[in-house]
Amino acid sequence: MEPKVKIEVSKEVRDKIAKTFGVTGVMVSYALTYNKSRGNSDLAKKIRKMAMENGGRRMAYWPECETIHNEVNGTMIQIFDNGAVLTIDKHTGDARVEYKGKTMLEKEDISVREIYIMQEYAAAF
Repeated sequence: MEPKVKIEVSKEVRDKIAKTFGVTGVMVSYALTYNKSRGNSDLAKKIRKMAMENGGRRMAYWPECETIHNEVNGTMIQIFDNGAVLTIDKHTGDARVEYKGKTMLEKEDISVREIYIMQEYAAAF
């Protein structure tokens, strides 16, 4: 799962950045949130640099999911905010991702490393 990354600064710093570069607050937001379409330009990089030089903090936000360990049947169930559900049988290593009632991905005898891949897949819906 990839975290959402952004730089947090005060409103005053945002306003200062906008005035310095002659851009709108929207452009400052694109730069500070690493927007895929407009946040990778040279201007966006300069905006981020100025933000960090003025007290900005780079923050990463990971997708949240609820994890349930059912010891009765030996399963781990993760429920993601988007509605996807990852179920892993701890005895066999079999794993399944379901989304909107449909099985989207199934793997047998997964490794610990593959759990991450399954989580990333489930969080992407």
